Amino acid sequence: MDTWDVAVVGGGILGTSLGYWLAARYDGRIAVIEREKTVAEHTSRRNTGVVHRPFYLHPEKRRIFARAAQISHGLWRDYAAAKGLPFDEVGTYEVALDDAGMDVLGTYTTWAVQNGMRPDEVALLDGREMRQREPNVSCAGALLSKTDTVVDYRAFTTALRKDAEDLGAKFLMSSGVRGVDALGDDLDVALDNGQERFRTR
Repeated sequence: MDTWDVAVVGGGILGTSLGYWLAARYDGRIAVIEREKTVAEHTSRRNTGVVHRPFYLHPEKRRIFARAAQISHGLWRDYAAAKGLPFDEVGTYEVALDDAGMDVLGTYTTWAVQNGMRPDEVALLDGREMRQREPNVSCAGALLSKTDTVVDYRAFTTALRKDAEDLGAKFLMSSGVRGVDALGDDLDVALDNGQERFRTR
């Protein structure tokens, strides 16, 4: 029976990133378990493909998420540059339909700076300014987050898998998890592909 120090379930962008991060920082046997034949087969390649900035996250109630979003934008930018991956800071609009919505967007501009964004990374637009930019959009106004970034998460995940494997992580593909049983300090993991069970700490 194989024994792994860490087993990560899921080979999407999060699971693969975690596998890479663990392999880069720790000596140990790292496994990433994925039921499909390739990584990023589901949500990671079918989402909006945007690296969002933390303007909409409450700086106290969502502090950890806001900090993670702020830090990760720079990390993804650097990784994209190092690997030749697309990283296009096209910006996004958060639209308000009425005055109440505009009040929320005003709060977001404050949160953006509190969460570490530069003041020039966000702009509050009124309805006229928004129509000049997007004639088919009728709204009270919008917040423009200038550095929201479009990426190809599948390409990122594939590159991260290679880097993780180069560091010694093992990707167990076509391997869904059928069950996990606690055995003292270890976990006994059963796969649905007919392979033997394995153990992780």
